[in-house]
Amino acid sequence: MNPIVQNQKEMFKSNIYVKFIPTGITQQEVEEKFGEAGAILSVKLKDYETNYNGEKFTSYQIGYVLYEDVKCAQKCI
Repeated sequence: MNPIVQNQKEMFKSNIYVKFIPTGITQQEVEEKFGEAGAILSVKLKDYETNYNGEKFTSYQIGYVLYEDVKCAQKCI
């Protein structure tokens, strides 16, 4: 396996996917709450959009929380 690909896979083992985050929650609030489990490298939020009859609706957010190590990420699962 390519060393770069292997390094990427190792790094993102501590990345967790979070679904159904209410739309009013900020990135800072997510970071504070999930930070209770350990050191966070990054938090990314994205609106989950659905399409009904040509109109887009955002019902919740999805997020990715990247922890410094896998042990911290496992505390959240």
